[in-house]
Amino acid sequence: MANNIGLVTIEDALKTVQSGLPAQDAPGSSQTVMLHDPTGAPVAKAPVVQTPEGEGQMYFERTWNLTTSTSVAAAWGGNLALGQRPEDYLGLGCYLVTNDHKREKLMPGDHYHLAKGGVAKLDGSMGHYQFGWGKPFYLNLLMQGGMMTLGFSFKKRAGYKNFYVPVATDSAAGWATIERSTGRLVSYINEGADYRGGNNTSAYDGKYNSLLGRPVSSMTTNAFLTAARLNGDGWLGSCGRFCAVEAILFYIIFGNLNAQADFNPNRDVNGLRQGGLGTGPTNAGAWWSKSVDEGGFGYLPVIPMSAGIELGDACGVFTYDVKDADGNVLQTMQCTSFFGHKNALGGIMWRMMTDELLRNNADGSQTHLIAEKIKKVSDAYTYSIGDSAAGFIEGATGPTYAEAGWNYVTRIAIGSVLELFPTAVGGSSATSFADGYYNPVATSGIRLVLRSGPLDGGGYCGPAFVYGRDGVGVSDAYRGSSLCEVDEEWPVDEAA
Repeated sequence: MANNIGLVTIEDALKTVQSGLPAQDAPGSSQTVMLHDPTGAPVAKAPVVQTPEGEGQMYFERTWNLTTSTSVAAAWGGNLALGQRPEDYLGLGCYLVTNDHKREKLMPGDHYHLAKGGVAKLDGSMGHYQFGWGKPFYLNLLMQGGMMTLGFSFKKRAGYKNFYVPVATDSAAGWATIERSTGRLVSYINEGADYRGGNNTSAYDGKYNSLLGRPVSSMTTNAFLTAARLNGDGWLGSCGRFCAVEAILFYIIFGNLNAQADFNPNRDVNGLRQGGLGTGPTNAGAWWSKSVDEGGFGYLPVIPMSAGIELGDACGVFTYDVKDADGNVLQTMQCTSFFGHKNALGGIMWRMMTDELLRNNADGSQTHLIAEKIKKVSDAYTYSIGDSAAGFIEGATGPTYAEAGWNYVTRIAIGSVLELFPTAVGGSSATSFADGYYNPVATSGIRLVLRSGPLDGGGYCGPAFVYGRDGVGVSDAYRGSSLCEVDEEWPVDEAA
């Protein structure tokens, strides 16, 4: 089977196959590249310019026909091994990361040991428990009419929008907690009193609703950013750049825009992953919103940061039983793991983004704003999360709504900056991107970007989820943050 594919004529290629006509080799080409449908059958062939370094071979991509409602990719292309084993090529998985950005890979099947040998302590004594990629790479994005192609490579590719992705990590538990004695945002698996999450209510210690070892909440977005920066330069809270890259990697690796599609443990005929990761922790019953006096949780974090560690770097699903004061199971929550990143693609809490904002426009649309620089410049940070857009650059502008509310995303921005922001809506929880965008239809002011979705967010939750209603000063029991780090500046404009 040919491993190389060019999408210079992808729309014509798909039309050729759909018409039943044979696809011929391009005359005079020194190399032929091939496009495959999900069954592995050749779709079309087209010439590609091969560089001496072989960059044409070291990429993998999927293509979707956005004129249909399906979330499943219509074709794949590139080096099949990259698509089958991206963890080997990108270094996907979990790490221990110290404040000075030194990273130690954890054993893929056992996060309590280092890949190089030796015990790994996740309690903070050896660093933050993080998920990420250990090698830099490029995302390759392309829109041709109604055809969208998403890929990754190790060199820039002609004809695509290429975005550089540095080595970076985010909380492996999906969320961060706070070190109460120092005020630092941390990714430790530690149930000591210094790492009490939620709103820090000590009266719950030892009870069914204990906050020990839970994610922290009840902070403003700027407070999360400030607490993350206490770890050093290159640390921030939930990061839009990271969320965008992880979402796009999921789309490419699983060949599906719907992360909440049912989990399928079986590979397809090409050895590629398929399906989604299930609903995730998004369908909590009324017990979550009930007050503690009523035997509930008052919207505070429920699932501990230790949940799912036993999966290692696996992609899959697991469950967590939420119990009441008498030990009775209130609900068995469905949870997810993406190469060891737990519950990061949707659910548990609203994720408060610390490098993104929204600007409300006069027509009721919202423009996506992205922090231009996340590391210090001349020993000072260039932005904070507030009512000012200073230090931010403009991304895409979303669709206008007739009235405030939710709609399902059908297209995302593929423009001059790296972002994950809806540009068209009108789908459903089972079609296209299958995630929700809430537009408040405000005509002025700055709003937060909230991602992921809460424990009872249902089908709206997912990687392309955006909630655009909250003002910058909002904080409550079910809004939280992860902890992201990168040791170099992470530009969001196209790679030069």
